[in-house]
Amino acid sequence: MAKRLATTYVKTHIRLTEAEMIEFVNVFKTSGIHIHARVYDNGNHEVVLENGEGSDVTLNFEHQQGAYVFDGACTFYKAASANAMRKAISAFKGTAIAQRYYTNFLMEYCYERGVVVMITERRPGGYEKVVYTYQNRIMNLQTIYNRTDIEASIEQIKAEINQLLDLRRLVDRTRVPELDAKLTDLSRRLFALEA
Repeated sequence: MAKRLATTYVKTHIRLTEAEMIEFVNVFKTSGIHIHARVYDNGNHEVVLENGEGSDVTLNFEHQQGAYVFDGACTFYKAASANAMRKAISAFKGTAIAQRYYTNFLMEYCYERGVVVMITERRPGGYEKVVYTYQNRIMNLQTIYNRTDIEASIEQIKAEINQLLDLRRLVDRTRVPELDAKLTDLSRRLFALEA
């Protein structure tokens, strides 16, 4: 298995309440990461994640309308720190693009509201392969359920059948077989749509 060199979270957005800020800090503490939080006079929070090797990560949360918002990027060289950040993004419905760097490639994970919606493999020379895309099955079913094009088709076919039946009463007997063939075809289509 390829060894991860680093994980960079780019375009990261996390919005936390005061209670969630405490939980956020605990996600890192329970992962064995030393963490320091500073609160400034304006209400902003600075969360420093230490890894003991001099490459500490600082997350600046801006106090906005009673919430703490982190918008930015950060790079982790330790898997434990990167995994803790992944758990935090997932738990607190964050949005981010995480790029995991390996020797000859990188894997890019796109998060929306805490859920991975796409995983892309990228290699030198412009090679790019989508490995995973999220399928929201409930939304797909709801879309199908809300479709009205079938009902519209049924109504259109019923209207055509009614017109042909009216026409059948008025036309010469020689055209009746032609109209009956069209009626048979429309009846089959109607049956298929109603099924």
